Amino acid sequence: MKSIEISRELFNNVFEGCVFNYVKDNVIHYSQPCVIMEGSWVESETNVNDFFFDCKEWAMNKGCQIISGPSDEPAYRKQNEKAYANIRYYTEDENGNGEYEDTYIMANTEAEAVIKASEYILKEINENR
Repeated sequence: MKSIEISRELFNNVFEGCVFNYVKDNVIHYSQPCVIMEGSWVESETNVNDFFFDCKEWAMNKGCQIISGPSDEPAYRKQNEKAYANIRYYTEDENGNGEYEDTYIMANTEAEAVIKASEYILKEINENR
């Protein structure tokens, strides 16, 4: 199974104060400040499937909603697109007229779709706000 790619920038936004190290076998390895010995760091890890829930919570705090699940339209998708993430967010034009926008991200797994959606929010939506 191919390991999911996570950018250092996304990880640092979702896990503020921690330092991303690497992903291996769908486990994210990172360092976090030690509470007992001030100034030192502790090696930690989290599963990619747990991280994608943290990404959804982070997106909500950024004013976006990520809805995800398995793709139920096999006739309309590529072989490696078995899951989706739908990003919903509110935009306003210069006159204050607002509307809700939808963006769909397809991927092989639900976790991968949510992480790609979070990367999209980080790079595309937050930069334009």
